[in-house]
Amino acid sequence: MKIIKPILYVVAVLALLLAAALIFESHVSRLLHPRFGNYLGAIKKLGAPPEFDFDATQFGIRWFPTHVHFGPDGDTLLADLCHVNRSSFCRIGKYSISRNQWTILPFDAGRTYLKAIFSPDRQWIVYASAPCDDMARCNAPDFQLFRMATDGSKSELLADTVALYPSFAHNGKKLIYWRWRVSKDPRYPKLLGGIDLYQLDWETRKEAPLTALSITAGLEYGRPFFTPDGEKFVFAASPMIFPNKPDRPKGRFFVGSMANAPIDDKNYMTIEAVDFGINGEMMDIDKEGRVLYRGYQGSASKEVNPVIRAIRPRDPKLPAFSDDPIGDARDKRYPYAKLSEEQSRRGDGARLLLKERIEEYTYRGGNGGAFLLRPARQSSRDEAGFDLDEACAASLSPDGLRLAFVWENCGIASERSALGLIGRGQAMKDIQFIDWPRLDLAPTTVTAK
Repeated sequence: MKIIKPILYVVAVLALLLAAALIFESHVSRLLHPRFGNYLGAIKKLGAPPEFDFDATQFGIRWFPTHVHFGPDGDTLLADLCHVNRSSFCRIGKYSISRNQWTILPFDAGRTYLKAIFSPDRQWIVYASAPCDDMARCNAPDFQLFRMATDGSKSELLADTVALYPSFAHNGKKLIYWRWRVSKDPRYPKLLGGIDLYQLDWETRKEAPLTALSITAGLEYGRPFFTPDGEKFVFAASPMIFPNKPDRPKGRFFVGSMANAPIDDKNYMTIEAVDFGINGEMMDIDKEGRVLYRGYQGSASKEVNPVIRAIRPRDPKLPAFSDDPIGDARDKRYPYAKLSEEQSRRGDGARLLLKERIEEYTYRGGNGGAFLLRPARQSSRDEAGFDLDEACAASLSPDGLRLAFVWENCGIASERSALGLIGRGQAMKDIQFIDWPRLDLAPTTVTAK
């Protein structure tokens, strides 16, 4: 017995170890299975990426709007029309509201054209452009600023700089934009560093920095602007662009003085932070220096925004609790998935989205998003607004009474993509949708004079 017990103990221990090994092996095999993303087997060579198809369509369209700019005549719009499979591969469309007529500006087949804006004197269109490869891939280090005559008769390089999001000063004498710092190392000629705000003199074409913070790309939000007097500049960005110190400016909207430029890590506290209480980007600035931005009125907010409530009165028949349809009932009322390509092409998806938005409990309660105008200074309040719940791009008319906008998503085409107009004092249900060339873009043929 004395000999058998130790043997039994050894057998029991060995059995436990064997069981543990089997369990461990089964778990390891399971974890290393390709299905679980941890497969350690042989690396397979990736095949060539699929060829880019310029003729491809989605939702019945090939080109969709991603940017819009109101011209100084109050009648003409510029729009970036981009490929459904490459939202950064774009052409410039010019649209006359009064004539309901599109003109596609001349383009090189192998280039992209982005963020087009008019000069205040209506003589030029400024845009960022870059060459693209056969797959319509366009590299950030190749973007430069160009200008084109408004009739498309000529174009020229404006500045040999890597830049995007240009905006004119109100007097037309300067441009402001986000500029990338490019590596000076000949081994890495196209390596991008941080970004900063720059200005460009329209006559001399000389650049000058407005900030010297070497901001990480992606922490900036949209276009920067000069104030109407030209003495300040406003922009939206993450507060992380400033040195990580307790006294750094808080918020997402900032105002810098031209007298303190360039703003760097030594004088960054001269920047004024303007807290609008929202997360987002400024879309435009009017002739009075009021920033256009998307504000929000929540149903649980203690303080009612009087501007939103004035442009969007509460429905007196609103029930006590939300009656928005959900699940299958919602899909039945708003059947986006059942839209044919032809229905999507003629804009039925955008009209269905409008129906959904104005029927929502939040909107009927006088709440939700709206586009507001507020002076770019701390402790200011909203002074006017538009009954538009959201947009990924927007531009004010010169008189500030109309808003051109791109609805839904500026990065991904959908059956709900839309380009539209809404006026101050106009209800969202009366949005004017603009049809655009969805399939074919034939460039303007310039007639010699």
